[in-house]
Amino acid sequence: MKEIIWNYFSTGLGYLILMWIGYIIFGMILHPRDWFN
Repeated sequence: MKEIIWNYFSTGLGYLILMWIGYIIFGMILHPRDWFN
């Protein structure tokens, strides 16, 4: 399982996914009202 994860990071795909997830979490923290309308 770890080999698969490291393969994703080696291609940079895992890094992009972490950036995307971090962007969503950061958006939820900055704009919580948008998620509860």
